[in-house]
Formats: sequence, structure tokens, C-alpha cells
Amino acid sequence: MNRDDALKKIKKCLALSRSASEHEAAAALRQAQALMREHGLREQDVSLADVNEVMVKATTTAANAWELRLVGMIAEAFGCETFGQLEGRYNDAGNFVRSRHWVFVGMHAAPTVAGYACEVLLRQCAKARLAHIAKQPKNCKPITKTARGDAFAMGWVQGAELLVDRFHRGVGGIPAQGLLT
Repeated sequence: MNRDDALKKIKKCLALSRSASEHEAAAALRQAQALMREHGLREQDVSLADVNEVMVKATTTAANAWELRLVGMIAEAFGCETFGQLEGRYNDAGNFVRSRHWVFVGMHAAPTVAGYACEVLLRQCAKARLAHIAKQPKNCKPITKTARGDAFAMGWVQGAELLVDRFHRGVGGIPAQGLLT
């Protein structure tokens, strides 16, 4: 039996230890304690077994305001904590390359679903932002086009926040259920 299987079995035993039958509860608790000793697990290991994390590649290495807001909104919607991770390495050509990732941490499947939502929404927002920049007049400076694109993306994120808020409140024909149910 590997560590993950032992954790699953220990969790089942601990759930049985809350049984109404005293003998069944005591036997389940003894079994859980024996499995913990056998596999060198502590109470913390069992309680943290449901915590997962998922990494999502950011659109750029720079932390954009609209991207930060979008990632924060997604983390809040799915009940996760999030943080950014910036790493650098040398590629095969000897050049230093940086990359940024968003990490979602939460219970059970929440980080996985939040990571997927983040990938999709980041891709959609970045695509819409580039399309908006392409529509700008040719005589605009690149810095002006970028600023307009960032303002557009911030508006896009605010629109997404309104939809998520409506979803949570059950307004406008959208059922008032949690995002994971």
C-alpha cells in the first residue's frame, strides 16, 4: 500500500470513528492510528491531504493589472488562494529566459477547475485585447496602443466580474449555485 492509498484508508477510518456505535468508532480509530504509525504519517499529513495546487502559465512575465485582477477574481470565485511564481533559467542557446506562473491552492478539485478557468479566460482576454490594439489608428505610438489595450482588458475583466457576481447572486436567469456544484 502506497502513501496515497494509506491516506485514503485513514480518512475513511476517521470518518467511521465518528459513528454512533462506540465499538465501531473505537475500532476505526485504532485502525487509523495503526495505519498512521505504519506509514509514518501525522495528523497534519492527513488533514492536508485534500489540499492541491495547480500552476497556470501567465500571458507575460510582467504582472499586468488586468491579469492580476482576473486571477484574483477567479481565485475568489472558486475559493482558492493564489500567488505568482516568477522563475528564470538558461535555455539551450544560453539565453536567460524568465517565465511567470499563477498558482492556485485549495481543497479537492477547486484549484484544478480554477486553473482551467484561468487558462481559458486569460486566453480569451488576451485575444480580445490584441484585436482591440489592432483596431487602433496606425499613427498611434506603440505605448499608446498598449495603454489602450490594457484599459480595454481591464474593462473586459470588470465585465467578467459582473457576470460572476450575477452568477453568485442568482440574478438574470442564472441559477444561484456555487461554481463547483
